[in-house]
Amino acid sequence: MSKNPRLVYGPIPSWRLGRSLGIDLLYPPKTCTFECIYCQLGKTELKVSSPEETPPLPGAEEVLQDLREVLKKLNPDSLDHITFSGSGEPTLNLKLGEIAARIREIAPEVPLAILTNSSLISREDVRRNLLNLDLVVAKLDAPTEELFQRINQPAEGITLQNVISGLKKLRAEMEGKLALQVMLLKSTDPSQHVGNFTDGLLKKLAELILEINPHIIYLNTPTRPPFKPYVSPLSEEELSHATKLLQKLLPNYTILPFEPPKRRNVRRKISKSELKLEVLEMARRRPCRFSDFLYAIPVGGEEVEQAIDELLRGNLLKVHRFRGQVFYLASQ
Repeated sequence: MSKNPRLVYGPIPSWRLGRSLGIDLLYPPKTCTFECIYCQLGKTELKVSSPEETPPLPGAEEVLQDLREVLKKLNPDSLDHITFSGSGEPTLNLKLGEIAARIREIAPEVPLAILTNSSLISREDVRRNLLNLDLVVAKLDAPTEELFQRINQPAEGITLQNVISGLKKLRAEMEGKLALQVMLLKSTDPSQHVGNFTDGLLKKLAELILEINPHIIYLNTPTRPPFKPYVSPLSEEELSHATKLLQKLLPNYTILPFEPPKRRNVRRKISKSELKLEVLEMARRRPCRFSDFLYAIPVGGEEVEQAIDELLRGNLLKVHRFRGQVFYLASQ
């Protein structure tokens, strides 16, 4: 594997994708059209309104080289998806369509998915790239422009209407499936009006969902350290109420609330150095719990624990505590 692999065998931040091989189409630091207050990646270092504002991004040959190396060590049958995600908004890379087509030549049996914030889908070239995928998981967190600005903090010129218009066009054009992913949250600071789970707001959200007509709706709530410290997840009771209300308002849609991923009983041979590299690469992209490493890398718990300890002693990992849980982040 290359010294700075673009690929990570690990859990993508959507448990519905199962065991997924994540492909990062951006170079760190975080480059995005949003600076979502709940984002586990933290501050957007390079906030842009369009692909034309980004520095050079990975091309097909670089991605394919890393993919070939990783697939030498993996059985493609063990993968549920190959997913574009990573260090920001993946649709900023306009080579996405070409990269997806090339990946199908190497692993035609594995469905291709993407996690997108929906900000650029109003662009025809971006939609054309997305038509190459089997599943588009698109963000929709707010039913009003004011709340959209507060929660997603988009780059200049990006509006909720852009998002809705783009999603409606994509749904009409695509042959794959469209999933809407909604992050439900509240605030520990009364002065921050960012809660998006009241009955009135959920009713407005349901109206937008009917306009877009997705195949499925995923409900999430923050489970990792957020960018803004005042962001708080919903309680089990609040999430249950929101789910039931949306199910009542949208009886013809499948609505799935968050559930923790279940680990498969799969093991593979991996050297200590490779294991440490995989742990470190996961922690570079998002805060990870011990269980995240254990779920993503099919080796024994003792081996993962030893890798974490060695990385901590080498000051390559650091510890962050959030809501009583321990998360590991790369030190740089």
